[in-house]
Amino acid sequence: MTGPNPTDRGKLGTKRHVFTDGQGIPLSVVITAANTHDMKTALSVLDNIVAKRPSYKINKKRQNLYLDKGYDFQEIETEVIKR
Repeated sequence: MTGPNPTDRGKLGTKRHVFTDGQGIPLSVVITAANTHDMKTALSVLDNIVAKRPSYKINKKRQNLYLDKGYDFQEIETEVIKR
């Protein structure tokens, strides 16, 4: 079989990257082309959060971030820890 790998072909459409709180309320939405890799968009989703999270020093509650497997990259984890 010749030609590009089917997973490498450009896809038509859009992809919605949505960040929600624990109750499912959207806090950030970024829309990209369907062929954009999730890792490239993850930090912009976090930068566009409309409500700032409470400081750990003030709130004293543990804060968690659950990501889809598409966002599972060391670069993203390192950047999130810095914030």
